[in-house]
Amino acid sequence: MRKAFGAVLIVSLIVLAACAHPPEKQITAARNALAEAQAAEAATYAPDALQAALAKSAALDTQLTKRTYDKVEQLANELKKAAETAQQEAVEGKKQAQKDANDAVNAAMDSVSNAKDAFKHISQKQYEALKGEMQSASESLQTAENYLQNGSYIKAKQDADKAQQAAQSILDQIHGKK
Repeated sequence: MRKAFGAVLIVSLIVLAACAHPPEKQITAARNALAEAQAAEAATYAPDALQAALAKSAALDTQLTKRTYDKVEQLANELKKAAETAQQEAVEGKKQAQKDANDAVNAAMDSVSNAKDAFKHISQKQYEALKGEMQSASESLQTAENYLQNGSYIKAKQDADKAQQAAQSILDQIHGKK
């Protein structure tokens, strides 16, 4: 009798497991959190945190395919937490990138302005030798300002740094430091 009861219990558990359903609420919440992290530009501003969340998503998909729903619920919760972390890091990273870009553009503006002022006091020969560099510095600064206006903070900083370096090179050449 005990053996029969044990066999019935095992069969019942197998049938229950086969009929189990995935925890849709947790899965949806996790996938929504991942989508929000991606919308917050985590790929750009928090790539490591996003990769961790994507790894959890892949593990979740694997367990869904295997129908191991006890693990699915745990992974959905882990994915949600990882995605929320990625989103928060992206927001913070973007704010820092914006600040860095603003600072770089302002520094480049100062350097380009100083180089233009120095141009007023050089010979025609030196002017002809440096005007291409000055145009390049000015164009890089303009591009940086455009990127900044469009929210492309990483590109804005790169072009602002380029403009500042070009302007500093001009100043060094004018003042005989190079």
